[in-house]
Amino acid sequence: ELAANQDHGLAQCRLGECYEEGVFADEEGNNDKRDDNVIVPKSLQEAFIMYEWSVEDKCIEAHFKLGWFYEDGRGGAGVGPGDYDQALELYDQALVLAKKQEASPSSSSSQQEDHKETVSKYVKALLRIGAIYEHGTTFEPSGDESDEDSTSIEPDLAKAILLYEKAAANAPPKQDLDKEQEEEDKNADDADDDSNVNGAR
Repeated sequence: ELAANQDHGLAQCRLGECYEEGVFADEEGNNDKRDDNVIVPKSLQEAFIMYEWSVEDKCIEAHFKLGWFYEDGRGGAGVGPGDYDQALELYDQALVLAKKQEASPSSSSSQQEDHKETVSKYVKALLRIGAIYEHGTTFEPSGDESDEDSTSIEPDLAKAILLYEKAAANAPPKQDLDKEQEEEDKNADDADDDSNVNGAR
């Protein structure tokens, strides 16, 4: 929190994650999501603010975090349903920052890997939003407010095609995609194994 208050972009992003999910721990340090174990209370509003500050400090990861808030319509953060133009603008900014970082003479191997991860996230975001414009979607109002109207996005094939073309133009080589998919499958298998072990206890 101290680093976040000193305009440290990554620290602000991490604090945003804490607010987004909430942090809980019992006296022994175990994750226990009960009200009396709250260390950082869950607050989408605070998370949104932290991500905004982090974006201003040019944190690439925060661009995707804040972009997802707009894309997903996190109403609790005062964003509203599906502001895809704002989300796409943040994703575009993230890609520009990553390319600048990779082109830097002092770019390290870890930064090269960060660039690959950024490109992968970027392409997936374009494909997600492209699919929404291809098929259209309807957002129902949250809560019990009967005076709220549902929000619809009509299919827009021209916009979907533009996003798909942009994704294809930035997509990493196929071997990188295959490797990434293998890692995702392995992580999913490991998570299933952990849940099975915990369930057996």
